[in-house]
Amino acid sequence: MRFFYGIVVALDRWVPMGPAAVRVGAVLVIAAGIYQLTQFKDVCLTQCRSPLGLLMHYGPSLGGLWGPPRVGIRHGLYCLGCCWSLMLVLVLLGMMNLVWMGVVATIIFVEKVMPRGDVLGRVVGVGLICMGAFLAAYPSALPTFT
Repeated sequence: MRFFYGIVVALDRWVPMGPAAVRVGAVLVIAAGIYQLTQFKDVCLTQCRSPLGLLMHYGPSLGGLWGPPRVGIRHGLYCLGCCWSLMLVLVLLGMMNLVWMGVVATIIFVEKVMPRGDVLGRVVGVGLICMGAFLAAYPSALPTFT
């Protein structure tokens, strides 16, 4: 989350509040939506859904002091690949907004745990693309604070 927050702070310095800032956010939302539909997201989601499968696959290489951290880092990278776009959207919507935090957490939970949760991810991806396109076309629809 710190990484994404750092990006938002940097963008805040380069892009003044107003329609330009909303359009930059809209492009980021569209990018997050497109990522939700990619094959790479599907691969990461599949691996992230099954930590035991990952452990069984890399189990023989667990010997030594660095085996378990290697497997943990690999699993963490798959989970990051699975959810980074939703975390980016969470930062854009407002990190401290409990409602949006709950919505994003529910989406991630359903994607990872429920059978055919990937369908929700695709629906969310299409929704993000539509929302981003709308905000890019009509930046005044989003209130900005100066």
